[in-house]
Amino acid sequence: MDGEKFRNYANKSTEVGNVYDIHGFDIDFASIYIGKDIYLDEKEKCIKVNKDNSFDTAAKKGVDQIDEFVKNAYYILLTRAVYGQMVYVEDDKLREFLLKIFLADEN
Repeated sequence: MDGEKFRNYANKSTEVGNVYDIHGFDIDFASIYIGKDIYLDEKEKCIKVNKDNSFDTAAKKGVDQIDEFVKNAYYILLTRAVYGQMVYVEDDKLREFLLKIFLADEN
C-alpha cells in the first residue's frame, strides 16, 4: 500500500502497514509484530539484531548499520499509536525481558 493510501486508512483496524508507510504519522491503535530479526542476548543483557532473519532488503544493503536500522524501524512502529497498541514478540527471552520493562513502567 502506498503512503498516501495508507494515510487515508491509517485508523482502520483492517489495514496493514510497515515502517515505510507509517513513518511520520500517528494512528489511534496499532498491533506490532516483532519478528526473529531481533533477540535478547542474555550474556550481554542487550537487544541484538539477527540480519539473517531480516526480510527488509534495504536493511541488508547497509550491513554495517543494520543493527541501528532495524532497531530504529521498531522504534518508529512502537511510537505511532496514540491510544494503545498490542505487541507480539516472537523471541521468548526478548518477550519476557520487554514484559518486565512494560510492567515495571506501570508501577
